[in-house]
Amino acid sequence: ENVVVSDEDIDYIYNKLKNAKRPCIFGGTGIILSDAKREFVELVKQFNVPTVVSRRARRLFHKEDTDLFYGSAGGVATRYWFWLTLLLN
Repeated sequence: ENVVVSDEDIDYIYNKLKNAKRPCIFGGTGIILSDAKREFVELVKQFNVPTVVSRRARRLFHKEDTDLFYGSAGGVATRYWFWLTLLLN
């Protein structure tokens, strides 16, 4: 089943990211399951927002994709994720 996102939903998310003092995007396996990897990476680049993913969604990014990727959170988190969470709090 396809999920339809309304223009209002997109505006809401855009405004939240735009007005956040220290925005961060957290991506998960839903992006992979919905075959939206390309769109997700484009969104991260367009909004220029630091991004982390769940441990199982690590394959969303490669080093060459963007310098906004700070690793994955979970049982085995990266050093960058640790520092990013400290800065966001």
